[in-house]
Amino acid sequence: MLEGADGGNASLSNAEEGGAATISPRDTASRRSAGPLRASLIPLRSRRFVGLLLMICVFSLVQVGVLNWTLMAWGFFGSLLVVSLFRLVRLVNGYAIRSDTARRRRQRIPRGALEARLQLHHPGIELGRLRLLLVDRDFTGEDYQALLDLDENNDVPSTVGASEGEIKRNPSFVIPEPAADSVVKPKNCSICLYPFKPRERVRIIPCLHQFHTECIDPWLRQNAICPVCKFPAVG
Repeated sequence: MLEGADGGNASLSNAEEGGAATISPRDTASRRSAGPLRASLIPLRSRRFVGLLLMICVFSLVQVGVLNWTLMAWGFFGSLLVVSLFRLVRLVNGYAIRSDTARRRRQRIPRGALEARLQLHHPGIELGRLRLLLVDRDFTGEDYQALLDLDENNDVPSTVGASEGEIKRNPSFVIPEPAADSVVKPKNCSICLYPFKPRERVRIIPCLHQFHTECIDPWLRQNAICPVCKFPAVG
């Protein structure tokens, strides 16, 4: 038996020294996933053991007359109420944090970029009406009058767009394939908010802001300024 064990140990050491290729990636992944699971089961068993021990102690105190069933019932319902209140407070705090995070994300989007994004998905919308819809306040009489004027005249306030030649004069390039060991996080287009991917064409305007060509070109045809910083987008 000892010789067999020694032989098994020797074969195991030879397998370990021979090469790590005998361990498949699936085995490695299963070992990694089993580690946290095994670690999480230990506190769970401990909590169950403590709970069982507490129940035995309470039952023993009831039997000797130190506690009565009425007091135990009040204690149970009181603890249940406290736990429910704590969970309710955590739920409300989590909702408030998520709402505040979403509000901050909306505030980080520049107004011009939001206009350009809406115009990209709704190309027929007028910029004057769009700006009125994006105001961060209640409508006033002047706002309603401006909407009426837009409907009557069916025109757009003075916004000058760029011609195709002026747009094409802004340099553009195609995103190359990243290197295998690259850790640089790709930038995002300020209009669609999607990251620049390989083989996508990006246009640079004079203020050095970069956008997808299919995002910035429709905007420049109607408004020849940067949607982020309002700098002139044509020379």
